[in-house]
Amino acid sequence: MVKDSADKIENKPKALKNRIFLIATLLIPVAFFGVLEIGLRVAGYGHGHPLFEPIPGFSEYLRPSEDVAHRYFTSIANVPGIPFDSFKAKKDTGSFRIFVQGGSTAAGFPFYFGGAFPDMLEQRLWQTFPGKSIEVVNTAMAAVNSYTLANLVDEILEQEPDLVLIYAGHNEYYGALGVGSSESLGRSPWVVRTYLKLQKLRLVQALRSLLSRVATAIGDAEPGELPSGTLMERMVGEQRIPYGSALYHAGLRQFKTNLGWMLKRYRDAGVHVMIGTVVSNERDHAPFISGLQPGTDPDVWRTLSEVAGTRLAEGDTASAIRSLEDLVRLDTLAAESFFRLARLHDGQGRYPSARRNYVSAKDRDELRFRAPEDVNEIIRDVAALFDATVVETEAALATASPGGIPGRHVMTEHLHPNIEGYFHLADAFYEAMRVRELIGTWDSAVPSYRARLELLVTRLDSLVGAYRVQSLMGSW
Repeated sequence: MVKDSADKIENKPKALKNRIFLIATLLIPVAFFGVLEIGLRVAGYGHGHPLFEPIPGFSEYLRPSEDVAHRYFTSIANVPGIPFDSFKAKKDTGSFRIFVQGGSTAAGFPFYFGGAFPDMLEQRLWQTFPGKSIEVVNTAMAAVNSYTLANLVDEILEQEPDLVLIYAGHNEYYGALGVGSSESLGRSPWVVRTYLKLQKLRLVQALRSLLSRVATAIGDAEPGELPSGTLMERMVGEQRIPYGSALYHAGLRQFKTNLGWMLKRYRDAGVHVMIGTVVSNERDHAPFISGLQPGTDPDVWRTLSEVAGTRLAEGDTASAIRSLEDLVRLDTLAAESFFRLARLHDGQGRYPSARRNYVSAKDRDELRFRAPEDVNEIIRDVAALFDATVVETEAALATASPGGIPGRHVMTEHLHPNIEGYFHLADAFYEAMRVRELIGTWDSAVPSYRARLELLVTRLDSLVGAYRVQSLMGSW
């Protein structure tokens, strides 16, 4: 027993020495990378790319940084811009501060400025509360999705928001880091969000730059060569994402996970969120890519399709409809069949049936530029979990459309509203704020008809918007 006690006493220094050696061994790589990180910062390598930056010459004001998009785009030289919305670096007592998050629709494409719904909303709020300081700050960017929105939450919270407005969902598949994007990092939302947190490190930026150069070297592009096409066209990695496929559900899971994280973070910080449902051009935009489900005989499908076309050409609409209904029963994934059937029902004034088929066609479009209806269901479900307000902007634009079907009356192309559509989008958010009695007393609420007459949109804005739409639609 005495010998055992002596051995224990003798072994204590050895055990301590081993523990110290283990800790030192583990700390060596940490210290190495720490010194390397400091060295890169001292050498001026890399960028912080903050969301907000002081305005040169007016340091008491901040604005969204033009370079923040570099966080999310590694292989694209011309990254999307961000609206120029200035606000006070130190929030005034009693002011009401609103931040807007989203993609190109929230940014106001193709009009921007007075044609963007956040600007329309701000103008109307100023008229409603003329004696109050109200700041509306738009942080939306084209070609980004819920990963970008989630990554910006903490920096928005630092600016003491009173309300956050979100309009997003269309870019979930092809937006930066999305599951179908050329910039994708996989299907795990946790992994991608962690990467976005770590990319502020200069070491991570250096590694990202190295990998990008390697990818360019082994790819088809020459060094410095810029790919042609629009931004969203260049972002498409997986062109075909069939309805109900594994990648389809991965995109929904990505959106639901990121949106839940965002809304919980805002709720825990005591900031209310209003989130709009997304709307698409259902009536006047055929599916980009229509595919058949596995097992469908393409020859049989083609024959039935030709029969429907022949009967329609002969003026036998009833027979054409029956043939298209046979096509839909034969293959429930072919977007083209649903769209053709919707057009015929639409022409007969059967609007509820027409819209159901238009939505089915849009949801089955394998090129996922337009959000499926599952995205709106996720918005409603997740908002209910975290006490956010759902603004039914999709219903607002549908109500403003003939037959209750969104089309060219409110849309410019497949998913961006026209001036009329943007006004109804802004009006829906305005009314949601009024119902909740946010900001103060709404005795001076501006009626819709007057707000529509006083929009700050010129003919030049409309012409520039038309040019941008023509460039977008001519490219794909």
